[in-house]
Amino acid sequence: MSKQIETKDSSGNRRVIIRNKRFDKYSMEFEGIENVTNKIRSHVDLRLLINLKLIAVYNTGAIILDSAERKRLSQELEISNTALSTAIRRLKDVGLIINFKEGIYLNPHYIWIGNNSSRLTFIKDIEDEIIQY
Repeated sequence: MSKQIETKDSSGNRRVIIRNKRFDKYSMEFEGIENVTNKIRSHVDLRLLINLKLIAVYNTGAIILDSAERKRLSQELEISNTALSTAIRRLKDVGLIINFKEGIYLNPHYIWIGNNSSRLTFIKDIEDEIIQY
């Protein structure tokens, strides 16, 4: 089921249209949505983050970005593959997505798809990995 949402930025000029193909009632945003949106510098980054949240693996936050998924995201966002890579890097730079165990994951301190106990376990795994280095 598709859902269309229109939003405007604080100046009221820019419209962002998000097509939501799946709604997960267990989705959670932490640290306040305002803190998350303050980190995002462009509407492309916001739309990408929402799409990444929709494809993230439940209870792990893993984002599978094979070539087919990258192509789909590029088409959905109407951007080139290079622009997609740049937007992914910007989301990593501000900490909304992270590299962990040879992959890309949602940062569970900000966004999570799943139950809270799996989120807390994942946070502990991340912290344990950082401590080992």
